[in-house]
Amino acid sequence: MTAVGLLCRQYSGINPRNPSLLAGLERLKAPPPEKLNNVYYLYYATQVMHHMNGDSWKFWQWGPDGKGPGGIREVLLAKQDGGYTPAHDHQMSSWGGSSGGRIMATSLSLLMLEMDYHKLLLFKKEAPKPNK
Repeated sequence: MTAVGLLCRQYSGINPRNPSLLAGLERLKAPPPEKLNNVYYLYYATQVMHHMNGDSWKFWQWGPDGKGPGGIREVLLAKQDGGYTPAHDHQMSSWGGSSGGRIMATSLSLLMLEMDYHKLLLFKKEAPKPNK
């Protein structure tokens, strides 16, 4: 629930330099995405890191070494079902292993993968200008 609480604090307008928010970020970073197996937690932690942007987002997106392995994208792609057995080919490209079921795990995983494309940063000074 730490990730959910931090996201609520961000949405309530807390300053991104708030000491308790920064302490919470360090707690989220303690186990990088590759060490976790809870898609619900990862979904909320990914949003928190994305809104913080900068080093927090780079760490979460690209892993501790900044090169991809251990980051949320690589972790999610590694957990994607290959559907290699004929009895389970309907599961191909989905995600499982969630108490919420395969549909929830797949939905949350896809939302995390598109985080850079569908979320406006909370702490950005102004919205981007539309292309003409």
